[in-house]
Amino acid sequence: MEWHVAFRELIRLTSIGIICFLERETIKHFTDNELQEYEYNFNELKNNNNYVKARGVLDNIDKFDAGFFGYNPSDANLTDPQHRIWLETTWHALENAGCDPYTYKGPIGVFAGGYINSYLLNNVLRDSKRLENFIRLRTAESFQVMTASDIAFLPTKTAYQFNLKGPALNIQTACSTSLVSIIEACKSLYSFEADICIAGGVCILTPQETGYIFQEGAIPSPDGHCRPFDAEAKGTVFSNGVGVVVLKRLDDAIDDKDNIIAVVDGWALNNDGNKKVSFTAPSVDGQKEAILAAHSFAGISAEQIGYIETHGTATKLGDPIEIAALTQAFSRSTDKKQFCGIGSVKSNIGHTDAAAGVASFIKACLIAKHKIIPPTLHYKSPNPFINFENSPFFVVDKLKKWESTNKLIIGVSSFGIGGTNAHLLLEEPPIISENKTALKSSSKTYILPFSAKSSFSLSKMKEDFKNLILNNNQIDIDNLAFTLWNGRTHMKYRSSVVLSDLIQQKLIFNDAVLNENLTSIAFMFPGQGAQYFQMGKSLYDENEDFKKIVDEGLELFKSETGQDLKQVLFNENISSTGENKLSETSFTQPALFIIEYALAKVLIDRGIVPSYFIGHSIGEYVAACLSEVFDFQSALRIVIKRGQLMQKMKGGKMFVAFTSFNKLQTISSNLFEIAAENAPENCTISFENEILMRLNCF
Repeated sequence: MEWHVAFRELIRLTSIGIICFLERETIKHFTDNELQEYEYNFNELKNNNNYVKARGVLDNIDKFDAGFFGYNPSDANLTDPQHRIWLETTWHALENAGCDPYTYKGPIGVFAGGYINSYLLNNVLRDSKRLENFIRLRTAESFQVMTASDIAFLPTKTAYQFNLKGPALNIQTACSTSLVSIIEACKSLYSFEADICIAGGVCILTPQETGYIFQEGAIPSPDGHCRPFDAEAKGTVFSNGVGVVVLKRLDDAIDDKDNIIAVVDGWALNNDGNKKVSFTAPSVDGQKEAILAAHSFAGISAEQIGYIETHGTATKLGDPIEIAALTQAFSRSTDKKQFCGIGSVKSNIGHTDAAAGVASFIKACLIAKHKIIPPTLHYKSPNPFINFENSPFFVVDKLKKWESTNKLIIGVSSFGIGGTNAHLLLEEPPIISENKTALKSSSKTYILPFSAKSSFSLSKMKEDFKNLILNNNQIDIDNLAFTLWNGRTHMKYRSSVVLSDLIQQKLIFNDAVLNENLTSIAFMFPGQGAQYFQMGKSLYDENEDFKKIVDEGLELFKSETGQDLKQVLFNENISSTGENKLSETSFTQPALFIIEYALAKVLIDRGIVPSYFIGHSIGEYVAACLSEVFDFQSALRIVIKRGQLMQKMKGGKMFVAFTSFNKLQTISSNLFEIAAENAPENCTISFENEILMRLNCF
């Protein structure tokens, strides 16, 4: 069994993502005007020479689509922004992964952690009475505040919102929280507790527009910049961020044709214990053992690893200890020097605490996917306490392409205050050949569905789609259509576009609003007379599921009769003969049965499940077969025999007589038979000879 895990797409983490591949920093340096409103005692702080006016800021944390998640304004107001942003980010992650959690058949797990709820302290509990009630849990509102605020409810709230049935676990190991969450998710996939896992972390300190006081020897930087491994490194800068990844077993991801970004090879977790300077200090031994354990689990030697995305806080104690631990671990299997690059995303975005590990993981996955290693910013000369020359490592200080023919394998480290060490190994995604269909050359017709929970969101979605089409010369149409049909939740406000119009740049959308009072769907199947030459041919050519069912029916017809119904139905070279043959009952009835049955099965497989079936004549047989009165093969054999028997009857015609059954019985004639009583004054009579239809019998 393959136990590797496929990673699927990041959503947002300050400005991480593509920004990781650019030489820029996302730390915000505040003006006095920005700090005046939010910073407590700012007038005193601004004159403090050690006051640093910088922090990593996450945009729009005050914006929340409450209606999308079913929150009323009061609930949304109480809810920690960490919960809000996490839910929105998780939803986007699932959509990017092509996973509809409401229809996915396997268990989906969620592993997540966050930071202390500063919003609760600064906004919700400012009133002393409300604070006292909350501490004592005296009121119903106090319990509501607790479930809206406590970071412990983050995973279970996610599971509730998205109907996830796998394990939902809160993880808290300080700075290593989100990488530990990813490792625990990998374990859940490895043990088959879940088939898909959501993992990550969130850290949002409110208000965001606040600085901090630098103290020599402490963790924060003196100038609001993080300089990992540099001689000027004196600390980190704290930031807000959220990161979510969606993970899946590699075999399943390949089978499902998922967009695999990277593959996890192995992992390890441990703790320092107390053999170190203090509770908050890192440990060479603890980190080294975690790294070695991950190598052993993955079956990977140190020389195979091309890059390490480090914890890299740029603290005076942390960086030298981290490189010492890595060096000792690598030296167990190699004496080679300076072959492995290192870097830290904290130089770009700062230290996002509970979201730091997932930030590093996302960066590493993107490196593995694109084989481009971005530079670690602010690196000019090595930290004098780190002997890089006699280590396996060098700092990547400029954009570096991975040009080796060897597979790119990356290590990711995250170490939490208190000693929980996490190390993970991942590699570039497997090469999977695909037959892509170019937009401009497609001869197929596709219906692409879109849906949203509001008309505004639907309009925005359609506009985004227009931009996608206009700005891309090549689009994998099959993947696009499959994801829109199967990888999206279908909501109330809906629209669709026919892909053949896109070839001419004509985007004609058909909008509709789902009738939520609709309680059931019925399938109606017509009888003989509805047939036509080449019916179902375009669907037969384009839809493999439809084709498979039709071919099964055509093969059975051939084995029962020795005749080729496919030639009668679809052969363009014998169109006139085909049309004449199709009018013969022995061909008509089996053809109708096969096409109607196949179409119904395809619709059911697409999630359009009827509550009722109704049919006329041959359509009744289709309805009965779908209702499991008899199986497909038995029903088709009956229909074939029925058509053959009817074909042997003498030729005749039918005529509608707008009179009663009793009046027809009074007519003394053997020239016609009463074929059907349709209504009190509506009957069908049948004639053996067409000429007799011209007689005025009554």
